[in-house]
Amino acid sequence: GDTQSPNIEAIIAVRPEVIFVSTASQLESFASALEGQSAAVFVLDIRGLGDVADRLRRLGQIFGSGERAELAAIEFENRIAAVERRQKAERPVRVLLQISEADLFTIGRDSFITELIDRAGGISVTADIPGGYPKLSKETAIALDPDVIILSDSPDNLKPNDALKNSAAVRSGRVYRVNADILSRPGPRLADALEQLATLFRQEPAGN
Repeated sequence: GDTQSPNIEAIIAVRPEVIFVSTASQLESFASALEGQSAAVFVLDIRGLGDVADRLRRLGQIFGSGERAELAAIEFENRIAAVERRQKAERPVRVLLQISEADLFTIGRDSFITELIDRAGGISVTADIPGGYPKLSKETAIALDPDVIILSDSPDNLKPNDALKNSAAVRSGRVYRVNADILSRPGPRLADALEQLATLFRQEPAGN
């Protein structure tokens, strides 16, 4: 299986002592299959950058490696703080993150990536849209007119949707691809994503 549809039988077959799930809703989806099992279940449920350091510390407690986990958490926090200090003097840029090209999916108010963009020195133009990963209409996409477009790098997301072809971002060449693994998977590598986004946001438009 995968993160969306885990193979519960295969998980149980290896007789784990601890099972980690990403969200409470994921746990609910197969809770009945875990009845009668001796495994403990730990819900990570990372919704923002602050949760990453907290979960590192809690995982350290679970595995008896509290000192190593504390060092990893501190390193993560320091990297986040360093980016924020550098970006404080910069003018925020208006950013649209595109998840897929054909169907223009993006991030909304409830996505942790919205916070990531904000801390990297940007303002997500879709931050006020309800939900985590809404689909934009052509009219909405045109009206948003972002300064920067970030493409979550995948085979079906190699260029901006046609609705964005006349946006300020496309006209100025400020369209960038970012590794989807570091951008969309909540964990310690979000520090890598934050640093990369901050660097891209500081780049001058083509021709300047």
